[in-house]
Amino acid sequence: MNISDLKENAKHGTDSFPVALYDSYWPITHQWHNEDEFIYMIEGEAEYNVNGRRILLKEGNCAFCEGFKLHSMMTRGEEKIHFMALLCNRSYLFTAEDACGKYFDKDIQCLFRDRVPEETLIIEEVKNTCRLMEQKPYGYELKVKKALIEIYLTIAEKGFFMPEASPARTPPKNILSAIEYIHTNFAQKIYMDKLAELTGYSTVYFESFFKAYMGKTPSEYIMLYRLDTAKRLLGETDMSVTEIAQSCGFANVSYFIRSFRKAYRITPYGYKKCAAE
Repeated sequence: MNISDLKENAKHGTDSFPVALYDSYWPITHQWHNEDEFIYMIEGEAEYNVNGRRILLKEGNCAFCEGFKLHSMMTRGEEKIHFMALLCNRSYLFTAEDACGKYFDKDIQCLFRDRVPEETLIIEEVKNTCRLMEQKPYGYELKVKKALIEIYLTIAEKGFFMPEASPARTPPKNILSAIEYIHTNFAQKIYMDKLAELTGYSTVYFESFFKAYMGKTPSEYIMLYRLDTAKRLLGETDMSVTEIAQSCGFANVSYFIRSFRKAYRITPYGYKKCAAE
């Protein structure tokens, strides 16, 4: 599998203003996009995964993922989460070739904690930028651009970079092969021995290895991907709940409805109605 196959297709912002803000309650399946991503956790906690580096993102804290890096965010069980995702194409602010780029030759750290005084500066700046994106005051594009530059300036000034001893991890190809198979065949029954065969491991070791890297068992990830796909179809198509359930690998519609409500605390019908409003 090529990492490019996991790229998120949605466009974030516009060509003239490549900044976007999302108010979300849903986990994030394994993906990547061109934009840098700041996640401010409003409620609950989840495991944020950046290229296999897993961090616990708690309420009041902020996570960061640089553009072009694989990442996901998954709850540990059925915990409710609410977060703001601020995405920005860094080239809109500066590039690696101009004078500003030289300050970012290291990986930026993945977590900013509200109990660490200096790191709260980043959290407050991210929250301020989110407010500007929500309220859209006069000249907000200028204000947002200024606020984003302030965030990166603070990162550079305070040295919020990963230690030299913590190089970025590249995702194992065998994990990508398993993920590709899940993404391609999620509408069908998926067998663990087939996924294990793709990685070259025994079934028992594969399940352990997958969870260690992804933070979810293969079965949990398959369910999450099916539900995430169903959620997208509910919001973007005219397909019925029954049609969506069947197309996402749920042979039993009642089971799909129960699983969706358990994961998102709303029925598929309720979500479809809200998305249409």
